[in-house]
Amino acid sequence: MIIQERVINPEEAQQILDNKTDPEYREHVESRMQQSLVDEYSTLIKNGEWDKRIGIVILYQQDKLRTDDFDLMKCDLFDGHHRMTAVAKSGTPASFQVAFLDEEDLSEYMNYSYPRTCVHAVLLYARMKGSTSLNMKEFFWEHEEICQSALYAREKDNAEYVDFGNQKRPLLRKKFVLACLHYLFMDGELEKSGQAKEFLGGLCFDKNPSSEILKIREYASSAENEDVLIKCKYLEEEWKKWIARRVY
Repeated sequence: MIIQERVINPEEAQQILDNKTDPEYREHVESRMQQSLVDEYSTLIKNGEWDKRIGIVILYQQDKLRTDDFDLMKCDLFDGHHRMTAVAKSGTPASFQVAFLDEEDLSEYMNYSYPRTCVHAVLLYARMKGSTSLNMKEFFWEHEEICQSALYAREKDNAEYVDFGNQKRPLLRKKFVLACLHYLFMDGELEKSGQAKEFLGGLCFDKNPSSEILKIREYASSAENEDVLIKCKYLEEEWKKWIARRVY
């Protein structure tokens, strides 16, 4: 997997969307599209106010070996349907951080339970560490705990979250964000798993949190469509302060 900054024009965006021809897949995607979000992104792009940090587009090219010469017109979309639809609608090129998955990455993706959560969590982890490339097979082999973190996040699907107001896609309800943060906070020490869950649980589920947790939650819940990277780095720093006060 490699991460690059790429400018994607409307023709490329439309072709990327069109490359997925399976009717069931297209129906599934269309049923989950939020037109209001597409309109918001499209307006930002047309007005020159688009920030390339807003999310990340994930593409893959079948039968592609690990290299950096991906052809956008031949790529399929793994994630970023709202952003690509917005570019096509706006008629204006836009700059994105783009993660390219190759054939080996895709093969590894199919080997894991809750694979989409794992892939997104690993990608966010790589971005937080400033990495622009990552061998997903080696990463999962060396960091198998990420799958446990993904399982933790998925188990929270039916939990009673606090009210995040009118947000449609709140940061703290994104499974890959919880998975990445849980894994990051453990830092390879399984004994920290319970403490990480306590901290994240306070942010996500505690109806009567401390003023400290409430302040962190309010920031994490602001500016709904801001890049998750910015807020996750903030949460990492707040976690370090929180855990330091619990070391005797």
